[in-house]
Amino acid sequence: MVSTLSAEILVITAIGFSLDSKLLVTGSMDGTAILWDVATKWQLTTLGEGAKPITAAMFSPDGKRVATGSADGTVKLWEVATRQEVYAFKEHNGRISAVAFSPDGKSLATGSWDKTWRLYHASTDKEMLAHNR
Repeated sequence: MVSTLSAEILVITAIGFSLDSKLLVTGSMDGTAILWDVATKWQLTTLGEGAKPITAAMFSPDGKRVATGSADGTVKLWEVATRQEVYAFKEHNGRISAVAFSPDGKSLATGSWDKTWRLYHASTDKEMLAHNR
């Protein structure tokens, strides 16, 4: 079965499921991330109104947070329940190409076109580790 989730958005540039497959997050060229209810196909909310394209998006393992990365090198952490930005990480100097939570959800890894990856505490705005290639 094929389903379509539609909204007035530009090209989808990032997409990710919650671990329970009930929610979906999409990122687009207009700099917005949208949360979707997969069963009803309803758009639940828009996370932010950015100017730079969203290039990466992922739910935390417990489904309580979403990480997004953008073309300007910013990584944002969002609280799903409140739809609010929790942290913004701006250490990268290039487009974010990947975001990933650790299996326990305590750490957030990011990768960038600046040829670095960084590791953050997901419950604070503190960087734990950076690696240059």
